[in-house]
Amino acid sequence: KAIVLVLPRFDIWVRQSVRLLLLTGQRLDAILGLRWDQLDWDARVVDFEFGLTQAHRRKRRAIQPLTPEFEAACLLGEKSGPYVIHRPSSICRVWQPLFRAEWKKVCKAAGVPYITPHGLRHTVGTNLIQQGVGMSEVSYYLGHSSILTTEKHYAHRSPEHMKKSVEAVGRLVGR
Repeated sequence: KAIVLVLPRFDIWVRQSVRLLLLTGQRLDAILGLRWDQLDWDARVVDFEFGLTQAHRRKRRAIQPLTPEFEAACLLGEKSGPYVIHRPSSICRVWQPLFRAEWKKVCKAAGVPYITPHGLRHTVGTNLIQQGVGMSEVSYYLGHSSILTTEKHYAHRSPEHMKKSVEAVGRLVGR
């Protein structure tokens, strides 16, 4: 919450990047490399894999609904050039070192300990699990290639985690 409150102090491309990271849970490279042609306005989806060759992506990426919040974040900046996020003086994509430098400033301004941009991905996954979203849906949303990856990182965050075990032990021990 504190991060969102300080975002208006920063350049539009920083606000866009952070909002899209928080809305999607995608990896930083997927957000900074997001192109307009990956947004299907008619089908209302964002395809984070569209147009990428195997050589340009190391990890699987998700297809997500194009929500009003996502759309608003995209349209904060000018729609010039192929990339959704770019600095006003350029149509080229923003590179990770520049974003990371600005991200450190955002964390400091918000008074929160530094968390890596990838940590935002984990925050999104954790929040989804804690709100009761199913493991398979979270896996698909984050673009994991296997539900095992999602379980490995997030199962312990689930409110249902170990519930059956606790109940079984309770029955064995009694009151």
